[in-house]
Amino acid sequence: MLIRKYQSNWRSSAKLLAQDALNSRCHYVTDDTLRFHKSRVLDARVQADGLLFSIVESYAVDYENSHRLFRPVIFDMFGHVVNRVSLEDGYGTSKKAQDALDVALDTLDPIAINRKSLESYEQGTAHEIEQVTKILEEQNR
Repeated sequence: MLIRKYQSNWRSSAKLLAQDALNSRCHYVTDDTLRFHKSRVLDARVQADGLLFSIVESYAVDYENSHRLFRPVIFDMFGHVVNRVSLEDGYGTSKKAQDALDVALDTLDPIAINRKSLESYEQGTAHEIEQVTKILEEQNR
């Protein structure tokens, strides 16, 4: 996985910008995921000088899609969701979701968030290296 800062690229829609930014990091905004959850990306932005990425989404509260709510979602550089309200706690308007996003961004420490994810990634990678090394040693016998 190539870890890099998010870059602000022009796209014709928020959905395409989000898909471009989160591609290879997570599946949150793939066409299949959005379709399954009946979600729409209404806004997408690079935040904190590229250390975070945010979207505001509209989603179906019920399976029949008769009621929709809005919520902000914030991702770290690894594509992990670091801030999101539960489905039941969404907002009635996209403006309220955007306001909640602004409040959340003011309270987050992007460097600490990404350091924590980096440490977790480092531990996971070390474990994988250890496992592959064992397999290769066993094959070499």
